[in-house]
Amino acid sequence: MEISKPLEDLILAHANLIPDAFSAFRQGNFPKSIDLFNRALDQDKNNWQVRLYLAMACGNTGNLYAAALHFRYLQQNCTEPDVVSKSTAALSALEKKGSPAPPKSSKAGQGR
Repeated sequence: MEISKPLEDLILAHANLIPDAFSAFRQGNFPKSIDLFNRALDQDKNNWQVRLYLAMACGNTGNLYAAALHFRYLQQNCTEPDVVSKSTAALSALEKKGSPAPPKSSKAGQGR
């Protein structure tokens, strides 16, 4: 059975989604990395590394509220101590900058 070209493109796009997101982040293309990280979270909302980098990308674009929401979500839900520690430090840094912090019971990432 042969796979149609549009379906093949869709499958290949998803296969490279996370590496492409990290590549865009490393190149400083934060809007593209945000799009790709969000799409990756649509597939797996508990990918803690992806959410951490999404939060950092949001911060790098100046969307500090979105960054704080993602960091707070990680702080409250992540099972990896290193990611929780980084999220806590990032939230503290954002608060020192005077960023509007999300409420402590934030549900950031619902659906993502």
